Amino acid sequence: MFQVLITLLTLCIILATGTLPAQAYLVTDDSTEDNCVPFSGEDQVTQLSNYPAEVKAADFLALADGQYLVASGSTQVGGNSTPAFKLSLRCDNLGAPQTSSVFKSEVESAGNGVITVNQSSFTSGLRSTIVKDDSNGGVTLVRTNVQGLYRLITLLTGGLGLIDYPPSQHTYSNAITNFSNAFAKSQYVVDNSFRGIPEGTTIVPAVASVTVRISDDNERESSGVNKGVSTYHLHLNSESNPIMKITSTCQYTLSDGGNVDFGGQRVSQITDDRNTTIKRAMTLNMDNCYGVNKVKTYITTTGTTSDSGLLLNNSVSDGATNVAVALRVNPSYTESGNAGDNAGKDMYFDSSNPLEWNFGNSYLVTPLSKHIPLDVYLLRTGGEPTPGDYHATATIMMDFI
Repeated sequence: MFQVLITLLTLCIILATGTLPAQAYLVTDDSTEDNCVPFSGEDQVTQLSNYPAEVKAADFLALADGQYLVASGSTQVGGNSTPAFKLSLRCDNLGAPQTSSVFKSEVESAGNGVITVNQSSFTSGLRSTIVKDDSNGGVTLVRTNVQGLYRLITLLTGGLGLIDYPPSQHTYSNAITNFSNAFAKSQYVVDNSFRGIPEGTTIVPAVASVTVRISDDNERESSGVNKGVSTYHLHLNSESNPIMKITSTCQYTLSDGGNVDFGGQRVSQITDDRNTTIKRAMTLNMDNCYGVNKVKTYITTTGTTSDSGLLLNNSVSDGATNVAVALRVNPSYTESGNAGDNAGKDMYFDSSNPLEWNFGNSYLVTPLSKHIPLDVYLLRTGGEPTPGDYHATATIMMDFI
């Protein structure tokens, strides 16, 4: 009788063990039941505004329909999460050993204010080398009130550095325990309908928050408790002072390749008066200027210059003497019917007296151009000119300011 009781008790234990559901935990010999219970909970995370972001005009111009570009920089979403989530734990008493764990992130429906696009739609900006074997390949974007501007939702962990773009699904064969210091961030993303953000615009996300649910897809409910699940509520603030600009770029050219040919001239025609001396025209072109607030121009040369910025040096030995070159913005230069920047001002050849040209286009994806007429004079200086060839070089330098 004693022997029969022991057999029945042993049989009951085997049956009870066999009815436990197989959990998605990796099993090792040192596992205990206490550390098999993953953290589960909800975390409220709020966006921190006014982080700098920038879009390169050249990259933006290359976008086709249906393509996206991540702006450099980011708008950080702060608030290290406690509790954190645990992707997989090591347990030897929760059922059959598991050889892999499936990390899954899902975004709860938020209407048409939130869209999902494929990672392959991005020309640059996604950190695809860090995303591990994502079989979903999706990316969540939040629309804003600015045309063609979105927020990209990203999950990260401080300890392990995992980057995940929900919705996603990754399979891991190694135990990954305790994703501590989990947080998220939101970066700006643009498509080819983006036309910039006028200064003073308030950026308003289409939804005030995005809820992301993180779980182990192999996980099963046990006793009504869904283990290994964390929920993040990402609150997206409006930004009343966004610092999002277009990288400055502009195409600079000079007419005739910057060559000014005075041809053969009589010495008597060269005077020290700009109204009577020999003059030629040249045009400084600034085309397809994006993200440009102002441009500063100045001229450098290895030649000799005068106190008034004239170019004196003649690189031809035994060439003409007592002649110099002067450069001035044509006094009749106009823009849209108004007097143009620096009309009638001299451009010095000694890097002094720089001139500034206003575009006021730091935040708009709109190409602007200026075509500035320049007068080039051949002047008499230091005495009577002598016959001969004359050749001098100088370089116009441009700085974005």
